[in-house]
Amino acid sequence: MMKALNFLVTLFLIGFLIVILGGNQSVHASIKAIQVVASISPLADLVTQVGGGRVNVHLLVPNGVSPHTFDPKPSDIKKLEQADLFVIVGLGLEMFAYDMAQAVGNSLELIEVGKEIETINDHEENSHEHQFGNPHVWVSLPNLSILAESVAEALIKIDPDNKEIYLKNAQSYIEQCQQLDRWFSEKIKNSKTRHFIAAHSAWDYLARDYNLVQIGVIEEKPGEEPSPKKIKTLIDDLKTSESPVIFAEPQLSQKAAQILAQETGVKVIILDPLGLYPDVPFLKTMEDNLEKIIEAMK
Repeated sequence: MMKALNFLVTLFLIGFLIVILGGNQSVHASIKAIQVVASISPLADLVTQVGGGRVNVHLLVPNGVSPHTFDPKPSDIKKLEQADLFVIVGLGLEMFAYDMAQAVGNSLELIEVGKEIETINDHEENSHEHQFGNPHVWVSLPNLSILAESVAEALIKIDPDNKEIYLKNAQSYIEQCQQLDRWFSEKIKNSKTRHFIAAHSAWDYLARDYNLVQIGVIEEKPGEEPSPKKIKTLIDDLKTSESPVIFAEPQLSQKAAQILAQETGVKVIILDPLGLYPDVPFLKTMEDNLEKIIEAMK
């Protein structure tokens, strides 16, 4: 009798374990991470922050490379073939992205987060490069808040069961942006100068946010060195402006910036609009940029 009872108990325990383990496998299957490809590092970081542990994010344009000069490889197409979501800025920044998405097919969800931003139309001299408006919308703390909302909406569309997680994470990111925005606004308001020349037109939105004055850009088309005539014009602009600063960038040549500095005595600072290091959150990169601007303009 006892043997029969022990046998039944053993069968019950085995069945119970099968149910539990099978249930766990179902749970694990249901929480499969969303596969996301992001065009540039700031967007990759943004998706990571909003998605948390629910996303696996793959960066398309490597750190240290400008999206203006990026040339995708066949291996990049393979990244997209495994993705559920492709996040780009749009506004003409990643012209390569549309052909890539088309090659993958209709199963890929493509979102252009820049469409939600009130864009700046470039000066006439740059209109050939940014015909959809200036695409560098992420180099702005208020704009980053809007982008966070757009990313949350895209993730919710794919994974509605975890809506509250994405909304909570997006709100946390927005609050960080707002805190950094308040800090910089207070620090920059008493600066000695607000005039600058930029390596290219990556800082227009930052200038709009804080009433900074961009008096010129070195590379009207990123990756193309300025002509001698352009250099002379920039030298004249620097000499006639009130204590200006030159914003160079690590992703672009700094040769022209150094020539301008030698000819005018104007300070050059290196600002990073994209992020050089994959393990550094983009808001930390922005904070470093803002600290350099405060120091240079005080």
